[in-house]
Amino acid sequence: MNDEEWMSERLRQAGFQKVATFFEILHPTKLPRRMLNIDSIGIKGSTIFIFESSRTKLDTQEIKDIAERYFVFRLQRIALRASYSFTEIRVFHHNPQTQRLIEVNGSGRIIKTLTYTDTNKLVLILANR
Repeated sequence: MNDEEWMSERLRQAGFQKVATFFEILHPTKLPRRMLNIDSIGIKGSTIFIFESSRTKLDTQEIKDIAERYFVFRLQRIALRASYSFTEIRVFHHNPQTQRLIEVNGSGRIIKTLTYTDTNKLVLILANR
């Protein structure tokens, strides 16, 4: 099981709804039009959670990429309304190797870094989001 599928399974265990792996969304401002790939998403209440997984250290370019996902989902909120109804967007970088979950806001600032020691702890962290 790859990192993206593993994370989606943890989201299901934590009670997220409409969990999707390898989700694609049209980037509304890039020309020519291109699809933006999202590793894992899930809905909890009226919040959509977007997760990007990688085994590399979070660097400046990766933070920009994560912030771009926030921007795209904000712009595409109306287009996604039929499948995913949400009012809030939260974006995370997940590194399974270092066992860290890092929340990034729309302007690319790190909001919070959470660490976990095992799968059950991660599910508990996700369930309390």
